[in-house]
Amino acid sequence: MRDPVLREFYSERDVVMEERRMRVDNQPQGKMYEQLLLSAFQAHPYRVPTVGFMSDLEHVTRPQALEFRRSFYTPNNAVGTLVGDIDPAVVERLVRRYFGDIPAGPEPPAPATAEPSQTGERRTVVEFDAEPEVMIAFHKAVWPSPDDPVFAVIDSLLTSGRTSRLFRRLVLETRVASDVYSMQVPGDRYPNLFGIGATPRAPHTASEVEAGILQELRRLGDEPIPERELQKIKNQLRASFLYPLRSNQGLAGQLSFYEIITGDWKNLNAYASALQAATGPQVQELSRRTFVASNRTVTVLARPTEGPGPGQAAPDPGTGKPSEAARGVSHRPAAPQGAR
Repeated sequence: MRDPVLREFYSERDVVMEERRMRVDNQPQGKMYEQLLLSAFQAHPYRVPTVGFMSDLEHVTRPQALEFRRSFYTPNNAVGTLVGDIDPAVVERLVRRYFGDIPAGPEPPAPATAEPSQTGERRTVVEFDAEPEVMIAFHKAVWPSPDDPVFAVIDSLLTSGRTSRLFRRLVLETRVASDVYSMQVPGDRYPNLFGIGATPRAPHTASEVEAGILQELRRLGDEPIPERELQKIKNQLRASFLYPLRSNQGLAGQLSFYEIITGDWKNLNAYASALQAATGPQVQELSRRTFVASNRTVTVLARPTEGPGPGQAAPDPGTGKPSEAARGVSHRPAAPQGAR
């Protein structure tokens, strides 16, 4: 935190560039995820990938990295958490000894741009020579919004284990997908995304998988949640919440997370209580409000299509003339079967 030197900056920059090639540029799910964020977020910094764009990595300099570190890695922007068999008085003396004379920095700048409300479905296709995949995401609030713990319930209802709704429907019953997962990304401090991804099982298509996902999301809003199913999910969430707290490291991590992200470590207990207080009608109401076309972003992975060479116009099969696509005319793709 004090007077960093960054002697190995440029060699480490090369490591990060290689990491991007491995996890994004040459990885189909990585390319899809990056495009999903770029489509869903039009203004907020959440649209920028954590690892950075390659052009930025190629040109970032050591002085720029030092300035970034001076802006954010300061005592007034840090949280220290100690747990276990410690003497608070001794710990305080050590903290003051090693950190007390490090000057505080300026208040770190917060993102000035809020993401505007989405007003229509956004769809993108990523071409990559790999098996097809689909990702669907919806904007959502984060804690301390009361919606956040209800989304945790929805998350588990849909994809937690072999008895979850989407796994049972898409993988076991209709067998249109080989796997399905959900995610809440990319961060937790600002409004983020609830996303669902799935891989079609050949010969089924991404459109079939997407239709099955959207139908199951509508079911969440239309049909009451059986109390037995809801209680099972709450039991799973409680176990998942408590398990990391068994170790000092896990407890310290959770306390630090809630202090940094929410501003108060006591929200650790408040969130646990909110999970258990979630109700079936809340799940229905939130599903109806969130899982709508105007709040939806879809990214599909597809193999590259063969077409004419550079500068050649593809003829229309019916007329023999250049097609609309070749003339720069595009049409919004039709919604998959079952989509709103």
